[in-house]
Order: sequence, then structure tokens, then C-alpha cells
Amino acid sequence: MKKDKVIGIFLGVAIGDALGMPVEKMTKEEIERTYGRITDYIPTVDHTWHGNVPAGTWTDDTRLTLVVAEALIAARKFDMDEIARRHVEALQNAERADWGPTTREAIQRLASGVHWSESAVTGPNRGFGNGVVMKMSPLAVYLDVCGGFQSRNTVPGIIQQFTFMTHKTTMALAASFGHYAAIQHCLFEEPELFNRNWFVGEVVDNAIVEPALWERFKRLYDINDQTSLTDILSWFPGHAFSIPVSIPVSYAAFLKNPTSIEAIYDAVALGGDTDSNASITGSLLGALNGTAVFPQHLIDGLQNKEAIIDVAERFCYAFNIR
Repeated sequence: MKKDKVIGIFLGVAIGDALGMPVEKMTKEEIERTYGRITDYIPTVDHTWHGNVPAGTWTDDTRLTLVVAEALIAARKFDMDEIARRHVEALQNAERADWGPTTREAIQRLASGVHWSESAVTGPNRGFGNGVVMKMSPLAVYLDVCGGFQSRNTVPGIIQQFTFMTHKTTMALAASFGHYAAIQHCLFEEPELFNRNWFVGEVVDNAIVEPALWERFKRLYDINDQTSLTDILSWFPGHAFSIPVSIPVSYAAFLKNPTSIEAIYDAVALGGDTDSNASITGSLLGALNGTAVFPQHLIDGLQNKEAIIDVAERFCYAFNIR
């Protein structure tokens, strides 16, 4: 595993998040009509969730990725108590109400004293969003480095505990297993050798616990560099902020251009949960290609980029990633 790839993951998460944030909730057509193709950061103006923030601002996708990384750094191992504590602290210090409802309600329950094994709010409209996948790349890296050896839990057990703290559904668990496999595959593959079918096979095999998502992931075998954005949206219909739409769409954007920043631009252009989608796509782009895949203007334009790079550097130091 290369340190540059791990730093690339952190940058990819934040760059995708910040590019997609201003147009979150907009459709593909609305984005095209209003902005054209977004290739640089833009500020928000009276956004429903984000208000008025400068260009390059990131959201809870990046914030919670850093929370998970800081918890792993502090404990030097997987420690759900530390992860839960830092989630509570992050919510209490949040400046904007940009947290997803499933995550926010679970963390509020943690803050009230409910144990992390019981904190998730279950129900027909809870546990189907992107709140776990968007933040789990540091855990995926940690599990690649350390596996389950520093814990009494197996790797699947660790991922289940991490997922079920906020999203207690088999859909969320399948997405977490799938994203762990996706990050793992990209970390240990070289860009020039990347094979779309091998990547999809890893994701499909790990998502088997939820047949509905497993079937959708299999459609990713059809993605190539000629696939249109319209095709992608037609293949994955449904609620734009749900796992069965958002995660396959994010992976499709990556698979269309796995070695180019165009993947993140496509993830934004597809509309819907644009900050999370582009963030997830960015995590894969960084894991496969490292930092060189990101144009300098996107690195320089990130708000608080020094904080992101600092956490990434300390994470690599803590787990001896060189």
C-alpha cells in the first residue's frame, strides 16, 4: 500500500464533496441548465442545507471521514467507543445542519446515553442513505493494514458494528461490505492494470447479503468509457438519496473514467446526492491513482485543505503506511 494513495483517498473525498455540495438536490438537467459542466468550486447562495458558504467548502461527508480517521489514530486500533464518542463531539460542534437524518438521530441518541449497539433509529425511512459509505474509507484502509488482528472481531464483524451504529439495515451493510472491497481493490491495483470487471466482481461478491443491491451492482459490468450519463441514470432509477441509486451511480461514474478527474465531474453532473456521490467516487479515484489524479486548482481551492492533509499524514504515520 502506498502512502500517496491513502492521501489521495482523503483528498478525493473532500474534493468530490466540495464540488458537489452547491448543487446537491438538483437534477442532471437543472445542473446543465444552470452551471453547465462543473469543473471548479462554486459558492452556495441560500442553499436549503448549506446556506451561504464559500467555494471549496466541504460537508459532513468529509467531516465524518476525518472523525473516523481521528478515532482510529487516537486508539491505534478499531474502537467503537472512541468512534462513537467522536461522532457525538462532531455533532455537538457542527456549524451547519448538513447531517443526514438517519445519522443525526442516531448520534443524538448516543449523546443521550444510548449505547452504540442500540443507537440506530430503525423504520421504513431510516438506514437506506449514504451516511456510512461516505465516511468509511479510513476504516477500509485500516482493515487492509491491520485486519482484525487488533480486535476480537473479524473484519465483517467490525464493518457490521461500524455500520449498525447509525444504519441498521442489510442494505447499508451490503453497501459497506461493497465499499470496503472497492477501496481494497483500488489500493492494491495499479492504474494501468485496472480491470473494470475484476473491480465489479469484488463489489458484487461482497454485497451478497442484500440481493436487491447485489442485482444493481451487477449492472456495473456494462459500464465502459462510452456509457452516457443518461444511460447510467436510466439503469439505476429510484430515490436519488438512497443506497440503491446513489452507490451504483457513484461507482458507475468512477468506472466510466477510472483514471481521470472526469469521473468526479461526471458524479456531480449526474445530479441527486451530488456531494456524497462525488465524494464516494473521489475516494475510489484517489485509492487507485493517488494524489496526481487531482488538478492542482482543486487541491489549492479546498477550504481548510491543510487540516485534511494533516489528518491523512497522521493517519499514515499511525499505521506505518509509507
